[in-house]
This record gives sequence, C-alpha cells and structure tokens, in this order.
Amino acid sequence: MTKLDKIIHRDTISFDDYFDLDEGELVEHDSVPQYSQPYMYVDIPIEELVFVKVDIVVENNRRTYKQTFWNSGRNVFTETTDYQPSVSTEIIIALDKGNGDNEIIRLYNGTGIFYPIYHGFFTKDSTDEEKLDMSMFIDLVKHEK
Repeated sequence: MTKLDKIIHRDTISFDDYFDLDEGELVEHDSVPQYSQPYMYVDIPIEELVFVKVDIVVENNRRTYKQTFWNSGRNVFTETTDYQPSVSTEIIIALDKGNGDNEIIRLYNGTGIFYPIYHGFFTKDSTDEEKLDMSMFIDLVKHEK
C-alpha cells in the first residue's frame, strides 16, 4: 500500500442521494444537487480535505466538479466542467482573508478564454452575520462574427 492509497477515499453515491429531485423528475447531469458544494457529500471534515472530485454521467451527458482546499479548508478553488453540447468550464475561487473578510471570484470559459463574471467581497461582523461590502457583476460579452 502506498501513501497515496491511504489518502484517497472513493465512494459511489446514488442519483437519489446526490440530486434534490421532485417526485417524478427525471435525472439530468445538471439537475439541482441536494448540497451546494461537492465536499458536503464527503464524510470528512473540510479542514482535512485537500481535493474532492464528483463526476456525473447521465446517458451521454457529463458534468465534473473539482474542489481544491487549502488553509484548513477556508480557501477553496472549485472547477465545474460541462462536456455537452461543447466543453465549458466555470471556476470559483473563494478566499478567506483571515480577518473575517472573504473574496469570491468567478470565471467562465466557453470559448477557450476565461472571462471574469463575478467578483465579490464579504465581511462578517461581530455577530458572525455575513455582510456584502462590495460586489461587482461583470457581463460576459459574446462577440458574433
């Protein structure tokens, strides 16, 4: 057994356990999940996580979520890739500044170039309530030929 074998945890989850499906709703690769973050499906404390990958395949459609953690799980790099009808990727970087301030950056790539689509700053006050300090929404511009 190698060191890598000790740190990798693999599991299979049913569609019913992963998705928040309404009664009679058919499963699609982009159906609404029960939890907002892929790491929430893993029974390991976020402080101990380094990487989580969720690969969803429904018929010929595929979506992959990858999350990388550092700073005891306070900073997260999330990559979501859809493979149909063409490959598109969204990246979210969430940074904890260590003083209650947080920064979130979202980037989208559907054309081979990553475009920023959101940049936000959040802070927590003494009651631990999240407050929006400044938020910038950036329009994704698509040029037609």
